[in-house]
Amino acid sequence: RITGTVASSPEVVVHREDAPWSAYPQLDTSSCALACRSLQTEEGRVPLTGNARLQVRGDLSRIAIGDVVEVHGWLELARGPANPGEFEFREYLLQQGQWCIVRTFSPDAVVRIGRDDWFSVRHALAQIRDASGMQIEKSISSPNVPLAKALLLGDRSEMPATLRDAFAASGTMHFLAISGLHVGILAMFIIGICRLLNFSPVSAARICLLVVFAYALLVDLRPPVVRALVVLTAMSVGGRSCRHARPAH
Repeated sequence: RITGTVASSPEVVVHREDAPWSAYPQLDTSSCALACRSLQTEEGRVPLTGNARLQVRGDLSRIAIGDVVEVHGWLELARGPANPGEFEFREYLLQQGQWCIVRTFSPDAVVRIGRDDWFSVRHALAQIRDASGMQIEKSISSPNVPLAKALLLGDRSEMPATLRDAFAASGTMHFLAISGLHVGILAMFIIGICRLLNFSPVSAARICLLVVFAYALLVDLRPPVVRALVVLTAMSVGGRSCRHARPAH
């Protein structure tokens, strides 16, 4: 029995329909970051610090960022690859600042017991992302919704396995990750609109930076977006200092 605060929006992965050789029933799975607080032991409740990865077999979309939850499950260290060349899942978790895994086999084992107001800003951003996803569902035909969410919001949880395999086989999987390319296209689009509206270069640069910063918050400050934002800021400051830069560079 471990208590903690949900530190990221639960990501629900829909099970594959084309996995007939699996030895276990294929169910949806959910995962999120858990900021640990305490652990119940035979001697009593022990305070904890640090982040863990919460993995649940089932749909955990009813839980949101900032919810304080109590989880009944198993606490274990992440394992390395069982065979050479496999994905380094343990290294991936360490890069996310998650040192272990809290695993449970039912969403009912995750009980909401309160709220943490410190996560209110991140909760508001998560609600904006959810609203953006709903707007995409209303504006785009249903077969293209998973691809649009991946390209615009970085949410690949709804993408069918066949589409993932097609992008991987064609060597274009990186297009599905939010990167500096997406930010560059957005920045050029905003600057173009500002020029059409006859804004000054300084005003256009400020509006562009504000929009890109808002987009960085929308996609949860992913490193490629932050990196592109830093470059755009450097170019804007350099332009005001009469240090001209080539956009291609």
